[in-house]
Amino acid sequence: MLGQRSVARVAPVLATLALLAAAPAPASAGSGAPRPRAARTSAGAPASIAVSYAELIDPDAVTRTGRKLSAAVLDAGTPRSFLQPFLDAYSSLLPYAVEMVFGPDQEPRTDVLERWPPGSPQPAWVALFRGGRYRAAADRKGRVRLFLPGTDAAAAWREHYPVVRHCLAALAADVGAALTVEIFAYRNDYRRRELMLSLRPATVTAADFPPERPPPDLAALEEFFGRGGQLEGAQLDAAAGLVLFARPDRRDSLGGEPVSLADLAVAYRAAFHAGDNDAFVSLDPNADPVLTSVNFGGTLEDTRIGAAVLAADRRFKTVCTGLDPVTHRDVRAEIRRRIPEFMTNSERGMLDPDAEQAETWVSSRYWFYPESVSVDADPRDGFAVITRPRFTADAERIGKGFEGADGRRKRAALPPSARANIRQLNEQYERYAAAFPEIGDLAAVARLMAVATWLRRSDTSGLDLDALLAVQLPAVSTPRTLERIVTTEYLPIPPGAAITGTLVREQSGVLWLTPALQQAVGEFFHDPQSFAAWLCTRDKAGRRACGEYEAEAVARFKDGREAPVRSLLRTERDLLSLLEFLSQRLAYPLPPAGEAERAEQVADRTRLGELRAELERVRAELVAAGEPAPAGLVAEREDLERRYGAIMKTYHERGKAAASWQTRSKFQVNGGISLRPGEFTIRADARSAALKDFKRRAESAA
Repeated sequence: MLGQRSVARVAPVLATLALLAAAPAPASAGSGAPRPRAARTSAGAPASIAVSYAELIDPDAVTRTGRKLSAAVLDAGTPRSFLQPFLDAYSSLLPYAVEMVFGPDQEPRTDVLERWPPGSPQPAWVALFRGGRYRAAADRKGRVRLFLPGTDAAAAWREHYPVVRHCLAALAADVGAALTVEIFAYRNDYRRRELMLSLRPATVTAADFPPERPPPDLAALEEFFGRGGQLEGAQLDAAAGLVLFARPDRRDSLGGEPVSLADLAVAYRAAFHAGDNDAFVSLDPNADPVLTSVNFGGTLEDTRIGAAVLAADRRFKTVCTGLDPVTHRDVRAEIRRRIPEFMTNSERGMLDPDAEQAETWVSSRYWFYPESVSVDADPRDGFAVITRPRFTADAERIGKGFEGADGRRKRAALPPSARANIRQLNEQYERYAAAFPEIGDLAAVARLMAVATWLRRSDTSGLDLDALLAVQLPAVSTPRTLERIVTTEYLPIPPGAAITGTLVREQSGVLWLTPALQQAVGEFFHDPQSFAAWLCTRDKAGRRACGEYEAEAVARFKDGREAPVRSLLRTERDLLSLLEFLSQRLAYPLPPAGEAERAEQVADRTRLGELRAELERVRAELVAAGEPAPAGLVAEREDLERRYGAIMKTYHERGKAAASWQTRSKFQVNGGISLRPGEFTIRADARSAALKDFKRRAESAA
């Protein structure tokens, strides 16, 4: 049994570590879970019923891989983690099923989640109910119906009590009296798309729901984080409980705010209570090709850790194209002031002599994963030190042709430019973290998750760490979808110039094209002929002649010219074909010399049009005048023809000069960050030099 003395210890001013012991708080007398008893059931009632939700799922919902839910749920090879976010929430059907079997409630019961809307301040345990693993409905008189995973109600109560006691304590505080809790066990069969509900409930009547084991002192932990510092390690101590250590001369932050106890609670929840859906953040395919789905594992949505990791993930867009993912500004020059050798994937690709022969579309996924985050621990004395709080960047090919490929093949298929950028990011991680605060915040996430993962792999049977689920989390709202950032990167090449790194850095540019998808169809295509050309590009696999689309284009252009272009896009192929159409019509900006030549050519074209109109007028007047032709009109015609020929000559010469400016361009429609506990490196190594040094400093801090 862990000791029950509250201890708070602070390091001397000159110590390199500060510590605070989150000693177990005294447990109340007679502490422990209230004992359940079997509830009465009607004679002849079935032992269980199946509640099917097969007809309720959205078959077109898109899973993380881009596969539709209707197909994924029927495939035995689909990991449960891919289905959990879509199917766990159907536990909401269970309260209705009970009423159908046992009759309606005397007083209506409402889901406890109505008290804590998404994104509002709420205790950490609420997200576990919102995810659907647990379900509770209560009336105003303290009657609660609780649904827990399992096959036997009493056993499920004993297993899940450390989590659900927080919900019950909150309900008891609201009514100010004892609760009558009716407990049902259920199982969710993803493949059958049904809930198997046991109709043999258990009941509990209690006003107090104390912990079964001594909990850590949350007030001491709150004080520890309130003092700031950088989390360095921890100790599980038989007398003091959970002890955290920090360096007072350094600071960790998330989104510009100091790390708090709430963040530790989120990391703990992600490590201990993720179910099948381990912690991660990822940008994945959406049913709307113009959007990307923001997927979270480990209930990281609407948390500061989730927001910080998402921001770091989105920063990969800058590494790929040079655009800021939020402001959409070109920030390459700002980055090069910190990292002079920085080049985007696109810029590196422009230096590749084989780039022109590369595939038109290369779909890739970029992510950070925690394989390099490491902790050295000594199980004998309970010490653990964070030795490397740094994620590793990586990338791989995705999309058509790579669905079943292993990671090695996916990485090998990356363009050399992408591999070079990933390598530089890992080799110069500290410089990138200094240049991008979002990447710097990943260190704080790594430290929190490293401690939580170490706890998960340690013997914590004598301490009620689920007390952390009672910690109040601040109001945070994370997006569930984002608009895809569509860009084109280009390099104007002067006549006869070689492509060098200097030329690429000084002359290349990037255009943000996403706003073009909001333009009206009429504004974007201008006329039915251009619209027909896009239809032909989109359906080129059908091998129809482009002329066959003209009649369809005229009708659709007339009826839908005011609709936004994005309304035309139903699939990824639609989007890519639109970009292919654009690539043939975009006039990329040129340097001043090239723009001057282009402007002169445009002016010549305009003047030629004017002269052509004048010539047509004079020729018409000559025909009308008959023979003999008036000398004045003949002279005017000859003058116009001479001037037209002279301008036409310079027009072609200038056109040749302007055309000699070659433009190499690339379109991109761009990750993910894994926090899965299984990927953290936790080494039991009492001889570790880092661990010995940490113990020495910890002893001096005590």
